Amino acid sequence: MLRKCYLANGGASGEKFSDKFVSIYWVVGVRGFLFVFLPLVILGSIAAFLAGMASGLSNEGVTGLVEDFVLVEVLVFELWVWLRTAAHIRDVREL
Repeated sequence: MLRKCYLANGGASGEKFSDKFVSIYWVVGVRGFLFVFLPLVILGSIAAFLAGMASGLSNEGVTGLVEDFVLVEVLVFELWVWLRTAAHIRDVREL
């Protein structure tokens, strides 16, 4: 994904990649944490808890199911952050 960001900046002909990457990644990461990750974790954990209870799992089984859902949500969040970062680097390059 770092290579995707590098190529979005223009590859070897791009300018100030590290400056753009750090500043855009920071903003996208904070916004994504607040508006994507937290709601995703809250809703996903509730859904996993209810699904586990409805299927008759034990407390340990429900806890494991919720933890698995959170791991998937972390993966989705990280992919979202990387793809949005690459898109914003490309947008800044075109200005």
